[in-house]
Amino acid sequence: APPPAVDHAASAVHYLQPHKDEQPEDQVTLISCSICGRKFGEDRLAKHMKICNKVSNTKRKTFDATKKRAEGTDYASYVAKGVHLKEHTKAKRKDWKTAHEEFQTIVQCARTGVAAPPIENPDYDTCPHCNRRFNESAAKRHIPLCNKRNEKPPIRVSRKKK
Repeated sequence: APPPAVDHAASAVHYLQPHKDEQPEDQVTLISCSICGRKFGEDRLAKHMKICNKVSNTKRKTFDATKKRAEGTDYASYVAKGVHLKEHTKAKRKDWKTAHEEFQTIVQCARTGVAAPPIENPDYDTCPHCNRRFNESAAKRHIPLCNKRNEKPPIRVSRKKK
C-alpha cells in the first residue's frame, strides 16, 4: 500500500501554533529585520541585525559551477582559457518545406525515368573564381585559396628536343 499523503503546510502551521498547555503571555512577538525583512524574537533581533548588516555590505563572489565541475579533469584547461564561454553559433534553420518539395520532385522523376533537375542550395556561397558552390565555413577557406591560385601565372613547361 502507498504511504499516506502528508499535508506539509498543515503540519507546519501546527508547529507554529501554541500548545494548549501554554499561556498566551508565553507567546513571543516577532519583529521584522529592517535590512532583510525576516522576523525574529525581540531578544534575537539585535544579534541578527548586527550580522545581517555586515553580510549585506559585503559583495559575494559569484559561484562558478563549471569551474568546480571541471577541476581535476582535462576540461579544466579549456575552462581556464574561457573557451566554454564563447558563444556557440547556431546552425541556420533549414527550410523543411523546400527540402520536402525537392525530395518529392526527385522521387517523381525517378518513377517516371526522367533525369532530376539539379538542386541548388540557397545557403551555399559561389566562388567568384571557379563558380563552385560551398557552405559558409568551406567557402571562407576555399575562396582565398582559389584567389591566390588564380593570381599566379600559369607554369610553362619547356621541352628540349634531343
